[in-house]
Amino acid sequence: MRRSLTTLLLLLCLSVATAGNKGKTNAAAITAKTNTALTGNPSDTVIVKLKGRHQVILISEKGADLKTFRNYDLNRIIRDVDSASDLANKGVQPNNVNAAPAKNNNTNIVIGADNKGIIITDSSVTIGKEEKGITIDDRGIRIGKRNHGIDINDTTIRIIGGNKREYIIRNGRHNTVRISRADSADERRLVINNDDNTTIVTLPKKERNRVHYSMDFDIGLNNYLEAGSFPDTKGKPYGLDPLGSRFFAMKFLQKVDLGTSDKLTFAYGIEFAWNNFMFAKDVRIRDNNTDGKLTFDGPEPGIDKYIKSKFVLSTLNVPMMLHVKPGKHFRLAAGGFIGMRLTSWDKIKYEKNGNTEKDHNSSNFNLNNFQYGLRGEVGFRGVNLFCNYNMNSLFASGNGNPDLNALAFGITF
Repeated sequence: MRRSLTTLLLLLCLSVATAGNKGKTNAAAITAKTNTALTGNPSDTVIVKLKGRHQVILISEKGADLKTFRNYDLNRIIRDVDSASDLANKGVQPNNVNAAPAKNNNTNIVIGADNKGIIITDSSVTIGKEEKGITIDDRGIRIGKRNHGIDINDTTIRIIGGNKREYIIRNGRHNTVRISRADSADERRLVINNDDNTTIVTLPKKERNRVHYSMDFDIGLNNYLEAGSFPDTKGKPYGLDPLGSRFFAMKFLQKVDLGTSDKLTFAYGIEFAWNNFMFAKDVRIRDNNTDGKLTFDGPEPGIDKYIKSKFVLSTLNVPMMLHVKPGKHFRLAAGGFIGMRLTSWDKIKYEKNGNTEKDHNSSNFNLNNFQYGLRGEVGFRGVNLFCNYNMNSLFASGNGNPDLNALAFGITF
């Protein structure tokens, strides 16, 4: 194989010289003789002398091997190199030089394209594709596939990888270092063979990172319950628009695995939450600072109607959750939260004398400054659903204030 490649490369190099004389009439003389100057060994040589000092030399260590040159279309090689030379003179980069033999046999050279590589066989040298690797045979050096990994021989460095996770370095037949996967995914076993002696060393388990951090977002809808039912179904003035009342939260969590896996995890952190309560009726929330009584009144004199009316409660919470993974893609979580009111305000959009105007008012609206409640989550693959329920009343008790428990549900990202 080496002789054939050397000869063919000489042909390509010398043919470039002949291509430069394109269009001229060249006289050629052919000489056959025994030559030792080029190869260092006695060899049969055919010299094709061209015009001037140019010549093409075919060298073979055995005369019989010259017959293999019949497999090559020398005219085609000259044409391809000539064409490449013309393109180069015009400033165009040729795509490839293809010196495939004229006959259908196992000897070819392809540089560029043809499955993206350099394919030189007889037998072989493949760089690019061919199971995605570099293949230099006979059964020596293969990067990519065969069994999976890197396979370099005489005698043996073999890295398989993949599911087998086997790494072998061998010097001779018996001196072997083998690193293979043990029964546990977190354990590695080192096997050292030296002649007939075998030493097995079990490496310590890889230390898992049991603490994780995340930033999660909750987006959903709000409402509240009064004696187990929604006020809007009872015609109460403080009943809410179910789709207009929205919930948003942003939380920073630390999650700790309870055990050797992530199947049981305790999570805690801080959360900023915003409850938007939009009224279904044409009312506005007001508090009386003298007696602390809440009222839900209609438009004031001079205002035609309320277009939108809502009040917003923002809180700082501390959530605490226990997460369970009963299946590979299925998740459950349960826990609670405790929080304090940061601020609250109402916002109305109304129509007055045919014009649309807005108004904004900050107040505590007799809201409880502290809130606590329960939270549940269920998840499958990339989808996580949540539900929050406030166990204490939204408003301070007494003075005829409604006893309402906030409820929020939606999706966690």
